[in-house]
Amino acid sequence: MSAWNFYSPFLDAVPDIPVSRAITHRVAFVQSDHGAGIASIPGEHQDADTHEHLAGASLREVASLVTSWDPVESALGSAAINSYLNVPELVSAFPTGSIFAEARQLSAGRRTVMIGHFRGQLACFADADLTILERRPQPGDLPDQASEYVLPQAEVVVMTGMTFTNKTLPRLIELSKDALTILVGPSTPYLPDAYRDLVDIIAPTVVTDPDHAYELIADGKRMRRLRPALTQFIADLRPAGTLPALSWQRTGLPASQCAQPTTRGR
Repeated sequence: MSAWNFYSPFLDAVPDIPVSRAITHRVAFVQSDHGAGIASIPGEHQDADTHEHLAGASLREVASLVTSWDPVESALGSAAINSYLNVPELVSAFPTGSIFAEARQLSAGRRTVMIGHFRGQLACFADADLTILERRPQPGDLPDQASEYVLPQAEVVVMTGMTFTNKTLPRLIELSKDALTILVGPSTPYLPDAYRDLVDIIAPTVVTDPDHAYELIADGKRMRRLRPALTQFIADLRPAGTLPALSWQRTGLPASQCAQPTTRGR
């Protein structure tokens, strides 16, 4: 499959409706009458821009910017896609909370690769053989070009949703085909059929308070500071009964902190 073909279902899903407002600062935000979406900007763009020229523009045309190699345009494209696909109704349809609450259950004793350095979540992988790939490596991380060598041997791969925006996701999925794959973060669009047989678990984000999100972004807040305006949910795309089970599949209730491992195997 061509890497560009991976994006086609997401773009085809977005209708030709008008954009009401958009903003980029450290985060991209796009809103229409259907909803609001956000996405991280690769490289963390620092300058605020309200993109007034996009008001009234076609949401589908803005979504097509995800194919741009300009990081701000690509983030606007991802945010436009998310504004249509990641809608508030999903919050009541799926378990909410952090996928990292499941990390021990999913990764204990397994070769695990984290793509993107998720600060504050490393304790959840204490029982895993963890390797971190990062475009801007911190001490102990490997540079992202190591993915070609590391991912084919991985058993669990946790990928930041920013890989959708920076267009590395199709290749990362291909390299991780033998692993349990998890795509997580506010840049992740919800479109299950597009991930079938490619990604096992997705953890997208819904903008539940668009006005608050817009204000926070205008103030230059980083993505983690937007949490009061967002809700994360978790969609397990694996066949029913696949192990390891997530916490609510075992108990009926989602975990609120790192779950303890009870079983292993894919």
